[in-house]
Amino acid sequence: MISIIIPSRNPKALSAISANIKGTIGVPYEIISYDNTRDGYGICKIYNLCAEKAQYENLVFCHDDIVFHTDDWGQSLMNLLQLKQIGLVGVCGATYKSKYPAPWVSIPKSYYCSSLFKTGGERLDIGQESFEKVAVVDGCFLSMRKDIWKAFEFNETELQGFHIYDIDISLQIGKNYDVVVERMFEIEHLSEGVFDQVWYMDSDTYHKKNRALLPVSTSENFDFNYLDGYALKSLIGRSVNLKLKRSKRISLLVQLIKNYPTHFNLRMLKILR
Repeated sequence: MISIIIPSRNPKALSAISANIKGTIGVPYEIISYDNTRDGYGICKIYNLCAEKAQYENLVFCHDDIVFHTDDWGQSLMNLLQLKQIGLVGVCGATYKSKYPAPWVSIPKSYYCSSLFKTGGERLDIGQESFEKVAVVDGCFLSMRKDIWKAFEFNETELQGFHIYDIDISLQIGKNYDVVVERMFEIEHLSEGVFDQVWYMDSDTYHKKNRALLPVSTSENFDFNYLDGYALKSLIGRSVNLKLKRSKRISLLVQLIKNYPTHFNLRMLKILR
């Protein structure tokens, strides 16, 4: 039994995912949708309001633009959530999150874990393991038991927009439980994350306030210095599109040269134009 919470302002998208869930989930469920057109709430507040109404003990929080491609995925998910050491389940994530306000994807792909695929792309070899432990999961799909949600909730006080909630809930739950990516069913995500100036401001504010929590990793054997340098280099590469001020771009570049010189190359100077 699963309560599925879906914020949506698009009736067609909501209808499509509702039909897809009905045809694939394979267990009793309810959908709690929320049209935020009038209220203008942040996603954390929406998720908390809807979770309070949920009648089932297994919760899914997801976007309205995903497609489930595996039959009876609900049973596979419930089997994972019955494992008491697991606090949060996602469908993609990373085994390392740097201390910098870069997206969680700003690491080498060998540190990714995902059961997502794209239309026309290569389908995943899901393998035999039912899950893999990660540091953070992506917000397109988040699942947890209701008792876990009650213990942590989404941080609607600090995060009043639509960004960083997935990183924050991963870090908070990860203090006491395993955060994992499931490996037993496939999901297609019909869009990609938008990393714009608003996203960066939210991310930068959050990372400054929560610097004690980062970096976070599934292994002490990772080269933290290399991975943080990689993330900073990635952030610099995005800095023009993020519309960062030239002074901020210079500051980031100086940090890279000073702390992670092996990641610097002369081509990066083009960001100073």
